[in-house]
Amino acid sequence: TPSSVVVERKLWNRSGGFDPDLSHSADWDLWIRLARLSPATYVREPLVRYRWHETNMSRNARLLESDTLRCLNKAFEQENSTLKNARRKALARQWMVIAGCYFQAGEKKDFARCAREAVRLDPRQGARLLSYPLRRVMRVLGKHSN
Repeated sequence: TPSSVVVERKLWNRSGGFDPDLSHSADWDLWIRLARLSPATYVREPLVRYRWHETNMSRNARLLESDTLRCLNKAFEQENSTLKNARRKALARQWMVIAGCYFQAGEKKDFARCAREAVRLDPRQGARLLSYPLRRVMRVLGKHSN
């Protein structure tokens, strides 16, 4: 999700602003609604720095799980049937992201639960699942792998 966004006031007003029922993904939800109203422009130049610390909201896997899934489901409820396959892929990918957060937190049961759901929705997520141990080792070594 973008960390720095500029929005015209009229688009902000039409979008309804941030959803107060969402915390972790309130920005993500807003960007989706804004994208339905107007095309976006992307600026390649870094405009912000992200600070990572132990109390980051993004480190709370349970909040990530509930909020992002609610946000995705909300977004797809408003779409037509042509995006049905995209919904499954998006949800599968998000379940795998959540599984990764539980994996990093050492919460094995929740990791397994989320990984199973990701693979159930999109069996191709199994390849990503198999890459977790290697990716963790690469991070420890200071290398970043996507």
